[in-house]
Amino acid sequence: MQLLTGPVPLLATVLLLAGLQPAHGQLRPVDPVEWRDLDAPSWHFSVGADVLSGQKASLAGTSGLLLDLAAIRAAWHLDRVVLSLSAPLLRVFYDEEVFATPTQGARPSDGGRRIDAGDVVLATLVELTPRTTAVQSALRFGVRLPTTDEAVGLERDQTDFFTSVAGRVRPAGWDISAQLGFAILGSRAGIDQTDPVLFMAQVARDSGSWSPILQLTGQHDTRENGDRRGTEDLGEVRAGLRVGTERWIQVMAVKGWADFSPDLGVSIRLGTWF
Repeated sequence: MQLLTGPVPLLATVLLLAGLQPAHGQLRPVDPVEWRDLDAPSWHFSVGADVLSGQKASLAGTSGLLLDLAAIRAAWHLDRVVLSLSAPLLRVFYDEEVFATPTQGARPSDGGRRIDAGDVVLATLVELTPRTTAVQSALRFGVRLPTTDEAVGLERDQTDFFTSVAGRVRPAGWDISAQLGFAILGSRAGIDQTDPVLFMAQVARDSGSWSPILQLTGQHDTRENGDRRGTEDLGEVRAGLRVGTERWIQVMAVKGWADFSPDLGVSIRLGTWF
């Protein structure tokens, strides 16, 4: 296989090769493509927090309140490529109910809290079509890196790879996009990996300095009896509002529909271009 040359293609190739290594657990599905990264002049940075009730921690066998704090995201836009890094720097989980015996080295519930770092996601977004076309398309691929303590029981401490193809149309002030892809999730549940389908969609009203947003995102293992501890099906609907352009705030309500997604929650982000 011939590697690409140049700083940006080379980094994209490195990320791709990293994702193809033997397959990090996640409590949340992959976020939809952030198309606004392609509008940023160079750097795009955001920070925020998520508060989620009724979240299940599969490996710990408990459900409760999840706090993702200091959730940072940095993206670098260069020509037709966006490189991004995201992670909740602090993850706090309050055990409220036990639904299963802990597995894979996770400690049993003591009715208290579990504290860990969140998963680090490195991703590359490649614009495939000019922004002047009626239908835009992009390719995204990336990796989740293991940063967690498996004894805490919030993550699988495995590396994941994901990729998807995204399409976007913008008719008369609307911004509509969808994605379809797959992931290779490292597993410790008696198998090497699981390979769920990833699906995402977003509808937003582009009204200048404010934009209502509706998102759907999730993952589904198509195999019979595909749900395994730590890699269960996930699904969320998110609805909210983003205010601002170069500097913005976004507030989203979150509702999970899959068994291992949160019952209800709220997500807040503050961002800027520079």
